[in-house]
Amino acid sequence: MTYLDITKYFGTKLSDSNFQAFLRSISCDPTVYNVAEGQYISSQTTGLEIGFRNDDAIYDEDEQKVFKKGTPIFSLFNLYPTSENLIKSIPFDIKFTDTKSTVREKAGQPVKITDFEDEFFKKHFMIDHFKIHNLAISVDYNSKDETIEFIQVRDNDQAEEHIKL
Repeated sequence: MTYLDITKYFGTKLSDSNFQAFLRSISCDPTVYNVAEGQYISSQTTGLEIGFRNDDAIYDEDEQKVFKKGTPIFSLFNLYPTSENLIKSIPFDIKFTDTKSTVREKAGQPVKITDFEDEFFKKHFMIDHFKIHNLAISVDYNSKDETIEFIQVRDNDQAEEHIKL
């Protein structure tokens, strides 16, 4: 499977039966989605997180109470090192063993670079952002050794304004 086999479902409603069958085939249970708990359906088996945009949902995040389920639309996914067992082709032929400099050699200069220390999370964030057509690809690095922690692929057309490239 390639990343394009997943991106072809961008814009699909979670309620779509073909999409639900696809989710099950990659060990993601479509019935566990709960907008109050977060935007993702995760698979520990495949190392995938499938993310949804759900603008019309009404919920209380603190109480984790849903008043209106809304319409979750598939808009992004996160890949982790264990994802390489399922996804054989990642954008720019990136491998999780690549360093930041290797990623930049393969992908070219990022369209946006995020590099800052977050006091709240007590973490240094290093993220390169790339774009292929309407796909935004963000590579999140470990700040100590500059290896890849995870890769996010999202439909830039559906992205929230603060993360749109």
